Amino acid sequence: MAFCTQCGAEMAPDARFCPTCGTSIDGAVPAPQPVAKPKKVLDPDAADNRFLCILAYFGLFMLIPLVAQPNSAYCRYHCNQGIVLLLLTIACTVLAIIPFLGWFCAAVGYIFTFVCMIIGIINTCCGKMKGVPLIGKLTILH
Repeated sequence: MAFCTQCGAEMAPDARFCPTCGTSIDGAVPAPQPVAKPKKVLDPDAADNRFLCILAYFGLFMLIPLVAQPNSAYCRYHCNQGIVLLLLTIACTVLAIIPFLGWFCAAVGYIFTFVCMIIGIINTCCGKMKGVPLIGKLTILH
């Protein structure tokens, strides 16, 4: 397939003139090659600390990235998410004291906490500062 050099219109392979502007076939050029999109580059803070921040989602291990990189906004964000999940787990444990209804609510809360933990770890590995569902907007660490 050829394209007109004057107007860029697509031309049939056997055409002698551009059907849009009338330029002769001598001005025709082959189709342009698609340009590859550049890869998205991670924020240097996220690139350096993303594997350390995975620990933030495993209970009290969230103190490790907080102590290792206290000035990193990326670490502080994921440690905040870890603290929120830890508090939710503690609330579910307290709720489990109540028979029947408390047991059911605690079980649902534990499952939700586990799913949020997995989502948080995936976001950390991808270098995103994205909150976990429903409770991710809570801020404890500033």
